[in-house]
Amino acid sequence: EQRAKDITAAVKASYFNLPGYENKLTHADGDTRRERQTAYAMMLYYNLDEENNDLYAERLAAIIDDNGGRLGTGFVGVAYLTPALSANGQSDTAFTLLEQEAFPSWIYSINQGATTTWERWNSFTTEGGFDTSGMNSFNHYTFGSVGEWMMSGVLGIDRDENDASNAGFHKFVLNPQYGGTINYAKGEYRSVSGTIKSDWTWDDSGKFEYKFTVPANTTATVYIPSIDKNSVVSEGNSINAEDAEGVTF
Repeated sequence: EQRAKDITAAVKASYFNLPGYENKLTHADGDTRRERQTAYAMMLYYNLDEENNDLYAERLAAIIDDNGGRLGTGFVGVAYLTPALSANGQSDTAFTLLEQEAFPSWIYSINQGATTTWERWNSFTTEGGFDTSGMNSFNHYTFGSVGEWMMSGVLGIDRDENDASNAGFHKFVLNPQYGGTINYAKGEYRSVSGTIKSDWTWDDSGKFEYKFTVPANTTATVYIPSIDKNSVVSEGNSINAEDAEGVTF
């Protein structure tokens, strides 16, 4: 446990500008104040310093905003970026990244005709054409890892990791998240325990409708988004959800 604390402290001292941990690492260009999206995303994703998660999330969102709402990560950080944001109160920024069309972004490559995920953000650009520096695959998974968050975050189908016996989605979580201009999501996961389905819509009036399937002999913890305790959440057409067994705000 102490070793883990020492490693976390060393990372903070090298890569963050936090009170008591001002960055002492001098980079090749002499810049000691360089903050990276990957460092914050990994700190949040692995929950290495929980008491400062709000601070990390706010700073990560600010860095992305300063970058024009665009990502600034490579292979290491891209998989952690949107999950770290959405799990720490910064879903709006996560959806900004997902819907971004400017370079670099996922939709930028789609707008250039991509039908698979590229190895480089600049595998092809309108200004420079095809990248000729080598290692320029046009069918490379890593940046496509955002698809995991689209399943576990946007659709909300995720494992329940509180108990090691929950393998095979015997117990799982349904926690759909929405944001940006996306007003519906629909998908399914064919687990060994059966097909799990998630289907939600919302409109400008604030109405959110969620339909889901929990396979037989499985258990799900379902989260329904609401503004506050006075929000009307119903089950079906008329049943007040808070009156149902097992429901809490």
